[in-house]
Amino acid sequence: MEKEYAVNEENGKTYELKPDKYKQYPHLAELKKECETVTVGSVKYWKLRCNYLEKTIDETYSIFERNNCREFYKILAKRER
Repeated sequence: MEKEYAVNEENGKTYELKPDKYKQYPHLAELKKECETVTVGSVKYWKLRCNYLEKTIDETYSIFERNNCREFYKILAKRER
């Protein structure tokens, strides 16, 4: 995979862009879409929310998995408001 770079317009410095994890891992894009479209307050919504919170806390999962679960949990939690 080729690295992509961009230039900061404020100071003219070049920096490396991180690859989009949703393009790199399509299954994560589907999980994110599910979090954004599930009906708030439904049984499925609460199961997903509990599942992602549990995985965020559980140290047996990798840091990458825990970070993804934390992100999905936040998406669900923000939708409740």
